Amino acid sequence: MSVHAYVADPHPRAPSARDGGVRVVPEQYHSADLRQAQLFIELLRVELADLKSQQARSLVGLRPEHMRLRGLRVRINEVNRLIDALQRRFPAA
Repeated sequence: MSVHAYVADPHPRAPSARDGGVRVVPEQYHSADLRQAQLFIELLRVELADLKSQQARSLVGLRPEHMRLRGLRVRINEVNRLIDALQRRFPAA
């Protein structure tokens, strides 16, 4: 006896030129997935605020090309990218 289960695609495809840029989104996310995304976005925003605070403190007395500032800018961009990706994946988050 074989048992088959339907598993929804957890990663709907991104918009493309082929489909006119229309995002294919499942009708409904599991509430736990949505809540987890919301919590992760909150944590990322706290981290972003901390990084920006570090950046502001580091600007005093350092040249803009200083390695520490460069590293902070890279991390700030990455956190922003993660937040944007989560908000695109979970518009209700």
